[in-house]
Amino acid sequence: MTSNPASASLFSRIVSGLALLLVAPLLVACDGDPPKPMVPGAPVPGAPVPGTPAAAATPYVSADHTGRVTGVVRLVGDTPAPELTPAGVDDHCNAVIGEGRQREKTLVNADGTLPHTFVWAWQGPHAEFEGYTAQGELRVTQAGCRYSPHVFGVLVGQVFVVENPDDTAHDVNMMAARNDPRSVSQPPHTEDDFVLKKREARVRFVCKTHGWMEAWCFALDHPFFATTDAAGRFDISGLPAGDYVFKAWHEMHGEVEIPVTVGAESLEIDVELTGK
Repeated sequence: MTSNPASASLFSRIVSGLALLLVAPLLVACDGDPPKPMVPGAPVPGAPVPGTPAAAATPYVSADHTGRVTGVVRLVGDTPAPELTPAGVDDHCNAVIGEGRQREKTLVNADGTLPHTFVWAWQGPHAEFEGYTAQGELRVTQAGCRYSPHVFGVLVGQVFVVENPDDTAHDVNMMAARNDPRSVSQPPHTEDDFVLKKREARVRFVCKTHGWMEAWCFALDHPFFATTDAAGRFDISGLPAGDYVFKAWHEMHGEVEIPVTVGAESLEIDVELTGK
């Protein structure tokens, strides 16, 4: 008797189907619930949920951190020729300037040390902390027709004062790029509040009435910065321990990166700027 191939194929499919029905309950009993079909748009198991906030930073407690970096900044190379404040038509400014006053940007001490250099922690473990606070009130004065301090730093969101104690008017022009620029006319013996709400480096302040009057501001999200004093020295304390990259910047002599490993003790470093 000749077999029918179509009938044999149908019979084979029926047997396979019955076997699957008998085995499936055993698989469920062994492995638990059978896998559910994926729904389009559903999250993948184990994948991060979109919009989940990053891990919170650690609150900064100053008493827990004793790292300190001190040092001196020197110019290596040619010393620029002194640049004097020009004579103007303002009787008050001419009286306080006298025969001429060297502009801050060309000041270099006889031993090569550099005043008015900004030094700050650029990269490092300080970024793992939050809750930094400003250390006291900052007042930027225009006494004697010059900005003092000439270079300074503030925390983002910190309110600081720019004052005019002179007997002549000044015009404070904050030439910000990432923050909102601002220009304020200041009559004699007045002051105004300023704030930078975003991080920004090298924000120039200039008096539009007296063009030689200028200052530079850095807005950072931490307090680990300093401006070198008249002897070219700086002091930054309260640093969390770890490996850092510091930066030093001078308006005429450029910027340099300084790798530093901070421990629990004070560390003294020398910083060299080449003017390039």
